[in-house]
Amino acid sequence: MKKLGYALATLLVLVFAQTQSAHASSCASKGRSLAASKGGKFLSAQAAGANCRIVILVKSGNGPPRRRTFTVRR
Repeated sequence: MKKLGYALATLLVLVFAQTQSAHASSCASKGRSLAASKGGKFLSAQAAGANCRIVILVKSGNGPPRRRTFTVRR
């Protein structure tokens, strides 16, 4: 019985890891698209519930690029 419990727990962990990975990759895709549309450079993306938190560097009119954080729906 213990072996079945461990097997189910392992399965749940693997399913959760796959889901997080899929969400992260969809957020990264949205982040790259957002960076391209803003003329910036994609830095990172994180899944946060039903949203993605995206960080990009956006060119500034006068000075160094600015780090901007955007929250978009997945």
